[in-house]
Amino acid sequence: MDRRHWSLLAGAVLLIGALSLLFVEIDLGMEEAIPQNPEEQPIPDPPETYGEGKILMGD
Repeated sequence: MDRRHWSLLAGAVLLIGALSLLFVEIDLGMEEAIPQNPEEQPIPDPPETYGEGKILMGD
């Protein structure tokens, strides 16, 4: 392989490494955003229903 092939290979490896680090950072950020203790999160009230289980749509 000549110099051009080695530089393309090195560029591809660097690009794959950079994308891998980016995805790891995004994954870690999402894990930190999710509360670990489900008791900390308030339980939402059920939607208001009318009649035979139909959900009222706000006007």
